[in-house]
Amino acid sequence: LRDIVQKALNEISAESTTEIMAKWTGNEATAKTFLTTKAEFSDAEKKYLREKIQLVACVNVNRMPIETYRNSSHDGMTADYLAVLSDTLKTSIRSLPSGTWREIKNNFDAGKCDLVMHALDAGVLDQNFAFSPPYLLEKLALVTRTSAGFYESLTDVSDVTLAVVAGYTSLHELRLNHPDLEFKEVPTLRAGLDAVADGEVFGLLDYVDTVSYAIHQGYERTLKISGDFDEEARPFSIGIRADQPQLVSTVTKVMETLPESMHQNIHRKWVAVAVENRVDYTLFVQASLVVGFILVFLGFRYAEVRKHREEMHIKNAELEAINIKLAEQTDSAMHMA
Repeated sequence: LRDIVQKALNEISAESTTEIMAKWTGNEATAKTFLTTKAEFSDAEKKYLREKIQLVACVNVNRMPIETYRNSSHDGMTADYLAVLSDTLKTSIRSLPSGTWREIKNNFDAGKCDLVMHALDAGVLDQNFAFSPPYLLEKLALVTRTSAGFYESLTDVSDVTLAVVAGYTSLHELRLNHPDLEFKEVPTLRAGLDAVADGEVFGLLDYVDTVSYAIHQGYERTLKISGDFDEEARPFSIGIRADQPQLVSTVTKVMETLPESMHQNIHRKWVAVAVENRVDYTLFVQASLVVGFILVFLGFRYAEVRKHREEMHIKNAELEAINIKLAEQTDSAMHMA
């Protein structure tokens, strides 16, 4: 099986590879540049990759548009990065879906997966993890109920409890930098959103793209983003098994050679999907206001015209009465003559 898979990967033509890369880089010229400057592997690294039948990557099913797993398929930004990795390493990579960070961590520690596609290096010593160069900088956002105000900075928020999804923020760093806030870990993004909607916590801290997508899956009437904070941005990497040094070095080399245009194109592609998949209530409200204004204006004009017609009718009736009276006076004068 290993030889069959490897042979199929090795027989991908340069033209096909260029076409695949062009999809992620945005144009063929950038794809060709990437292919000519892509990572070079040592003999030891090539031997490791040849002997690997398949790599396994852990993905979270609840982090769209970053990643999900639905209809037996890995989707989102990390799916595109995984495809680039597989093509460049010429090694098959299977996705293993998980529902929470704890489940991902348990699978990783148990050796069930070699990679974690969306991992935060929180600075906590973990001998099992090595990290690729960061490929995604995510900005923290504050989700609150719609009745709350807006905040320029997280330092403007105080004396409240905020939910955070376990594994996706540095809880130690948040507590150190914001001692006047209480933080409560929740297992999933939906659990955090529900806690905000039910009033159990004041807000949820997570990342702009993820919470924006999630809010438009049924929370539009109750929740909103009350602030996003540049100073609270976090870099995400691929988590790699530290006990496999050849895997660490090969993944690192691939991620270091990806052009900026590829990162931008992947991000733009999936953020656009998130926007297209939600109902644009802003446009609906704006259209309703315009139609309402037109109807009010037409109603006002109709009332004016009707009033003018009634006045003209009264004036005509008065003129008719005057004419009748003049005619009667004329007849009377003729008879007297």
